[in-house]
Parts: sequence; C-alpha cells; structure tokens
Amino acid sequence: IITRFISPDIESTLKISLNYRHVTAAGRIHCTAGEQVRLDVTITQETTGAQATGHSQHFCTGEVQTWTAKAVARGATVFELGAAEACAIAVTRLHGKVTDAFSWCRTVTLVPK
Repeated sequence: IITRFISPDIESTLKISLNYRHVTAAGRIHCTAGEQVRLDVTITQETTGAQATGHSQHFCTGEVQTWTAKAVARGATVFELGAAEACAIAVTRLHGKVTDAFSWCRTVTLVPK
C-alpha cells in the first residue's frame, strides 16, 4: 500500500525576466517516494492582463523537495513588477497511473531576475 501525500507550496516572490515575459515559479512539494509529479503553473496579473503558463516534472523522494517551472507569457501582453496570482496543479503518478492531484493558488510578487 502506498501512502499518498502532497503538501505543495509556491514561493511568495517570483522572478521575472528582463523582457517581462518569462516568470520562474518555484516552491516546495512533499510527495511519496517512487512517484513522479508533474506541476502545471499559471501566472496571471490582473493589472496588465498578462498570463504565463509552464510546467515541470520531478521524481518524488519522500522528502520535502523544491521545484521550479518556467512560465512564458501568452500573446502580446507583458507583466510588470508587483502583485500577481500564481496557481499550480500537481499530479502524481506511479507506473503511469494517476495516484493523486492537488491544485492551489496564492498571491505573489514579481521581482526582477
């Protein structure tokens, strides 16, 4: 029997590229050793209408581990420094079968890289 657990987090400060189109999302996750986890992230900024998406995949160690995902802006809009919202979905798999899924959001601050 595998005990599944996910306790994800997103950093409160995320770095934005010089062209204001790329955001590096980062955080921590704790998932069951042996599983794989895919994280899909979306960064949105109400003041500019900018939205960026990205993803990353990791092998779970059974310990709290860090993750990063590079999100790229869609369309012609760009971000500005300041408040935004970061949302993520984490899906764990073992032997190709989904074992758990979790979604969460938080207010973040975009800062220069």
